[in-house]
Amino acid sequence: MIAVVHRFTTREYMKLHIEGRTELIEGIIYDVAARNDPHRLAVNRLSKQLQIALPQWQVQVQDAVAIPDWDGDNAPEPDIAVSKNEKNPSAVDTAAIIEVSDTTYDWDRRKVKLYTAAGINSWIVNIGQHRVEFFCAHQDAMHTAFHGGETFDILGVSIAVSSLFEVPA
Repeated sequence: MIAVVHRFTTREYMKLHIEGRTELIEGIIYDVAARNDPHRLAVNRLSKQLQIALPQWQVQVQDAVAIPDWDGDNAPEPDIAVSKNEKNPSAVDTAAIIEVSDTTYDWDRRKVKLYTAAGINSWIVNIGQHRVEFFCAHQDAMHTAFHGGETFDILGVSIAVSSLFEVPA
């Protein structure tokens, strides 16, 4: 017997009520890896900084963003998305996406390719390397990496790389 795969559109996927964390990539629903403390810490610190500095934007944490639209087959759940639209954001509404990567770098890099192809500037907070990587919209390769004492900019907000990582006791 041949296995049959049902591919979902974003619209179909959003109507499902699946328990647990999942995301839709290329029409297929994937389980999302559990979050650990370094990941949670970086997401919380970054989202707080952006929410304070960008009150005119919706700073969404681990919510689906339709790439490229609601009839497409990609609804990844980026760690942070800065969007004009709080409900059903799409690539058109989204100005920045940030993935925080501790154990899922290869997967996050795959998702960043979707974001940049859709015209969204994207960042990966690479916990293992203690750096932040910037990927420019419409480009496939990493544009810039920021380390240790450096700062990086998201929509005019300057953020210290070191502020995203746990300080040893």
